Amino acid sequence: LAPWALEMHATCVIAHARHGRLDLVAGVAAEVSPTLAGMLDTPVDRPPTYFVVYPLWGAFLLAQAMIDVSGRTVDGRVSARMIALALRLHFAQQFPSTMSGDRARETARHADGPAYDEAVSSYAGLDPEAQRRAAQELLHQRDGSRS
Repeated sequence: LAPWALEMHATCVIAHARHGRLDLVAGVAAEVSPTLAGMLDTPVDRPPTYFVVYPLWGAFLLAQAMIDVSGRTVDGRVSARMIALALRLHFAQQFPSTMSGDRARETARHADGPAYDEAVSSYAGLDPEAQRRAAQELLHQRDGSRS
């Protein structure tokens, strides 16, 4: 899919997760983790300027965290850390009611406030490659903590 379509998928999942209606987008939600893993495992080498790789990773990290928080299927610490990294990657906020940074922070603090605060500090100085590795590690932690 085109980057804009991927962003719409993430936004759709986030909106439905916020309202407890992931059942309406179950197929799209099921593709969040594998799509994110694929993007992280095969990053675009020297992406064109119009291709916003990092914000797209951030949108998918936020979508995955929202799925997990909404279903309470993963340790809140992992979800809080995902949200901190998503914010660091500057996901697009073109749909402010859904993609609000403030709402994302509120969700992260509710999931695990201390983990969120620690993650904000630890992700602050990461370069893009380190951010990519951190996102991969979070997906691995998520898979290990699923109930």
